[in-house]
Amino acid sequence: MDTIEMKMRDKTKNIEYFESYIKEANRLKEKSLQRFYNGEIPSGRLDKYEYRLVEKLFFIFCAKYCLGHEIKELREFYITLINNVKSPTWGGKSSKVCVSRDTYKDQYTVEPHNKMLSLISLALLLKVNAKLFSVFSDIIDHDNISDNLYEFILKAEFSDRKRKRPEEYDPKHSVILKVYRNMRLAIEQTDKTEAQKLIKHFLEKDFYHKHSGFYNLHKEKFELYYGYWSFEAAAITCIMDLDDSSYRDNQYYPKDLVDFYRSTSLC
Repeated sequence: MDTIEMKMRDKTKNIEYFESYIKEANRLKEKSLQRFYNGEIPSGRLDKYEYRLVEKLFFIFCAKYCLGHEIKELREFYITLINNVKSPTWGGKSSKVCVSRDTYKDQYTVEPHNKMLSLISLALLLKVNAKLFSVFSDIIDHDNISDNLYEFILKAEFSDRKRKRPEEYDPKHSVILKVYRNMRLAIEQTDKTEAQKLIKHFLEKDFYHKHSGFYNLHKEKFELYYGYWSFEAAAITCIMDLDDSSYRDNQYYPKDLVDFYRSTSLC
């Protein structure tokens, strides 16, 4: 028990909590899969069903990371997650910004945006091969999403990638632009010291925000908390080859994934 305790990456909850969370999340995942196999998911809801299934797997991944599972084991789990992605879209219309009845923008709402950003960041950090990575780039292209942070991460894997169109976020009203402002500024820097300052500020002031789906989950009566991790901060740190010493011990920074990326030659 003491050995596991030392490996825990998140002390917000104890070992028993995370083990129980993972067990229950797996039960719900299996129940969801059984409904699919039984043909109980209406065809018009398959996109949303798959989004929710991948979301459940993502939550399990995060909880396993909190608990202290080895990165190579987590990498295999993440590959399983990708192999469950079959739809060409990220939740269909339900994941996009609705402007009026039956009219949607080619922009994800806050939570689908955050999940996709986390997943492509993990694909880079875990060094999955290009074929697996492209599952997400294909979805982004199918959904006609243009996002500077997405493109910065994707470009690191696909050097010949061409953008379809520029961003169209409303700078005055977009939560996504407000929350990720410092990260967006960081990727534009040629001065690494300045980029490091911006990422540090993002982790300390911006990442944990009230508009996110995970806000205050650790305070809930039921087992809903799966960890708060800024995988995007880690991915950008790796891509830009930044010195993370000023924010390495930030509670939201998954430093073990950065170490894995920097010390592993997997492809």
